[in-house]
Amino acid sequence: MAGRGVDILLGGNPEGMARESLKRQGIDVTEATPEQWQEAFAEAKAECDAGRQTVLNAGGLYVIGTERHEARRIDNQLRGRSGRQGDPGESRFFLSLEDDLMKRFGGDRVKNFMNWAKIPEDEPIEHSLVSKSIAQAQIRVEGYHFDVRKRILEYDDVVNKQREIIYGQRHRLLEQNDMREEYLGIVGEMIGDLLDEFAPEGLTQDQWNLDGLYQKLLAIYPVPAEITPDTMKDKDLDALEALLLDGAEQAFEAKRKELGEEVMPRAERLIMLNAIDWHWRRHLTDLDIVREGIGLQAIAQKDPLVQYQIEAFAMFDELQDSVRHQAARDIFRVQISQPQIQATPRRLPQMQAIRPGATQTSKPQPVRKTSAKLGRNDPCWCGSGKKYKNCHMRQDQAA
Repeated sequence: MAGRGVDILLGGNPEGMARESLKRQGIDVTEATPEQWQEAFAEAKAECDAGRQTVLNAGGLYVIGTERHEARRIDNQLRGRSGRQGDPGESRFFLSLEDDLMKRFGGDRVKNFMNWAKIPEDEPIEHSLVSKSIAQAQIRVEGYHFDVRKRILEYDDVVNKQREIIYGQRHRLLEQNDMREEYLGIVGEMIGDLLDEFAPEGLTQDQWNLDGLYQKLLAIYPVPAEITPDTMKDKDLDALEALLLDGAEQAFEAKRKELGEEVMPRAERLIMLNAIDWHWRRHLTDLDIVREGIGLQAIAQKDPLVQYQIEAFAMFDELQDSVRHQAARDIFRVQISQPQIQATPRRLPQMQAIRPGATQTSKPQPVRKTSAKLGRNDPCWCGSGKKYKNCHMRQDQAA
């Protein structure tokens, strides 16, 4: 009753009762004549007016609530069911100290008062102080729920900002036609990171790990044959970086030539979109795991929300790097496979021997035995009068 809906009309709704009356007579409302409708409506109106007057004489609609809701708004809506459109009415709520609302807020204080005053359990308590105490408990519950929703919103805002960035990237990808420079830029960043790892500036060329660098490069793109650890030895850092970037550009152009000018842009977009979608789903799962345990930061006197924001944005930076690196690797491995059409094996017609005088459409007939098989206890076929098992059965089986 406390939700949204129509008003409760005292005495009933004459229109609804008129439709039911026509339906009982077998008349469809859409096919009823104006005279039939007016007659049915007049009868229903008279019945509703009589019922309305009976309810008014009794005091109107009386709403009984068996408990108080945590939100005062719901209770007020329930009270509002009575007294609508100027009609008289009353409402009364019956509460128990065992209700959840009373247990959580204020129930113990009221129970202690009842025990102190030695009030029987079955005696109703009607006092303005009790009503005010319940209203104050509802206010505290509403404030608690508001704080919970506010806190949840603050956590959700972190994910929402990241979601807007991801969706913006996907939207821009769908509008791009050529991503060559972006892919080469990603490969260039990866080459720079590898040089910092295997050929740092603080070491001499003899201390560089060119074999490890070469193996890492093979995991990114197909390195041209002219680039080997031996050919990289005589290069300084700038020349080595230029050589590796040139090799990446050659590999990219070779892949573009292999796929074709029409397929390559579609492959570039599709690979990047797949990388974004896969890592984004995994990122959301990881954020849920972090959020479940971030409350423990309060033990260290740290704000869990601030720590969650720090962790979430650090993970988001890793997400962006993972997406770019995976897409850069996959673009060099993509291949077009032609669908294989399997030939349906032909069924050869069965060859059958045709007897002289028989047609080709004749079917082979099953061979039937003309003699019946003798049972063990049947008389023997020799006419001796003995049972078959005691006469010729063994000889026939041996034959």
